[in-house]
Order: sequence, then structure tokens, then C-alpha cells
Amino acid sequence: PAKASGPDALEHGSTTPPSGDPEHPAAKSGGSSTGGFDTMLGKLVIRQGLVTSDELQQCRSHLESQDAGTLGDVLRANDFVTRRQMARLRREFEARKSTQRIPGYRIKRKLGAGAMATVFLAEQVSLDRLVAIKVLPPDLTRDDTAKKRFLQEAKAASALDHPNICTIHEINETDDGQLYLVMAYYDGETLTERIERGPLALDEAVDIATQVGLGLAEAHGAGIVHRDIKPGNLLIATSGVVKILDFGLAKLAGTEGVTQTGTTVGTVAYMS
Repeated sequence: PAKASGPDALEHGSTTPPSGDPEHPAAKSGGSSTGGFDTMLGKLVIRQGLVTSDELQQCRSHLESQDAGTLGDVLRANDFVTRRQMARLRREFEARKSTQRIPGYRIKRKLGAGAMATVFLAEQVSLDRLVAIKVLPPDLTRDDTAKKRFLQEAKAASALDHPNICTIHEINETDDGQLYLVMAYYDGETLTERIERGPLALDEAVDIATQVGLGLAEAHGAGIVHRDIKPGNLLIATSGVVKILDFGLAKLAGTEGVTQTGTTVGTVAYMS
């Protein structure tokens, strides 16, 4: 959704549509997935502040002068990126590339990314409206547990019709089997971002808590437990309406859970 759909608040970027963006993965994929990723990697690490332009040039010079494998290998060997950061960069690249194969939607920009998915702002061409598209990366699409959670989120949220719960429009998959979820787009900020700007006034805090309570009551009445309520999953729209986001860990009454026996799901800092 607008700024968050996952464990953490989402990032915002430019509003330039990828069709006119020479740096977009679809414009420079160069054929294979690996080749396209290697082509884009330099721009990705610069954008995310992982290296400076000079450091990137040094890595490229090293790559040209020696048989050092790929740019990713050189960046990791010089401790500019970790294995986890590299995996997230590849996941983001694959997600952006896959959005170009979603018929009926024109991708505008990335809204952000969490541990399980990447979210993009898009235009639904037929209705001329903005939506948020949540894409499960290819490696997680092949993971049965991740896929079940993604489908469960769609089932849980789409079963609810309430002003304080994010609206789900569609769940589908691309021709190559990549799952995506189309949701309403809300302009605003997460509660995490609001708190970072300063303390909440008492009446504002009470209003937010009341709206969240109303949304959760609706979910509980339908037999759905969210299981991951936290500031990053609460969006405050510019209208003041609070939206509950990310039902990826929700438990539906009467369904088989996706949590493994002996494990607990949620965000540690907000679990009790």
C-alpha cells in the first residue's frame, strides 16, 4: 500500500514511469536475468548509498583488469555489500522486471520493499486509477510457505470490507508464475514515519488507536487475527483515516496455518 507493506516502512522514489527510465531493469536487461542484474547492479548500489561513485569505479577497474568474476563478486570481496544485501538487490531487480509483464497496469515507481515482497505504485489503465502492486520475488514464489502466506494475505484482507483495512482488488500471477497482489493506493505515511517526526498529541494517539481497534474488531468478527500489528503496518492517509496493512501473517479461522510447529511468527519488538 502507500508507504508500507511488510516489516518496515517503505521507501519513496521518483515518479518517473519505467517506460521512460533508461535505468529501469526492463530497459537494460540485456537478455538473461543474470546479465540484466549485472548491468543494473552499479546503479542500484549507488542509489541505496552502499558505495560512492569513486568506490564503484575502483571495483569496475578491478573487474576489467582481472578475472574477478562479476561486479557483485568484487563488491562482496571488498566488503561493500553483504550476502543479504546482495540477495535483496537481486530480489528488487527481479520484482521490477516482473512488473513489466503484468497486463493492464503501468508501473510508475517503487514504493518500498520488505522481507517478503516489493511494492510498486502503478496505474490501472482500464480505470485510470492508482493502485499498489505487491510482488512476491521469484525465489519466494518457489517457496511453498512463502507462497501460502502471500495467498493467505489476499484471502484474509479481501474477506474484509472496512474503512480501516486496506482494500484488495486482485491476486494473480504473471505468465512465468510470479505472484502479485493489487491493492488500493493510499497517499500518506506509516505510523512509524509519523512518530519519527515527533511525539503524538494525546487526542491524535487516541484517534489512531480507536481506528485501529475498529479495524481489528471487524477482522476478529470475521475470524481473522492479524498477528503483526505494529507502526510500520499502520498507514495514516492524508485524510486522517488509518489503514491496517499487511495481512501476510494473518490466521484465518477454519484454515490450516502456515506456521511451522514450535515456531512463532510476528515482529519481536511488538510481540507479547
